[in-house]
Amino acid sequence: DMAKDGARSRADLAEPGVFFAPTAAVTRVNRQPTGGVLKVSPQQGLALLTPFHVSTAGWQDEDAEELSFEFFVALNTTVPDNATAAYLSALLATTAAQRILPATRVPRVDPWLSPPGVHSLLVRVTDTWGAAVVVATAVTASGAVRVDQLPGALAQADG
Repeated sequence: DMAKDGARSRADLAEPGVFFAPTAAVTRVNRQPTGGVLKVSPQQGLALLTPFHVSTAGWQDEDAEELSFEFFVALNTTVPDNATAAYLSALLATTAAQRILPATRVPRVDPWLSPPGVHSLLVRVTDTWGAAVVVATAVTASGAVRVDQLPGALAQADG
């Protein structure tokens, strides 16, 4: 049947026995983990002698059951304090960044021995669905130690 204005309703267009049901698509946005920090202790030490303890903590993710952590070092590279997420992600894509620990559920690297220089340590935190964030911090490892200074340097490195 035609309505008074000439339009047909959905029910009129359906074949006998065919019914229309309204549908709705729900899209959920997967947000990246937030709120965490990357720490290194100590922040300065002796190259290849001081054990640097690297850890990350405080991460929250509303839609993920588990997080994974990948640790990197960008040798002789310092990340600016105001570095954007795009900058950090681009840095990981360069040859300057070397993975020091593949993706793991353990949020730390113990210990890590640094070559001489000022370096950036980075962690990429990824949730179950693939959303990721990268944060960075600096570490300084002073240069070579003469052989006659080695006992004192080892004692200092042990802390």
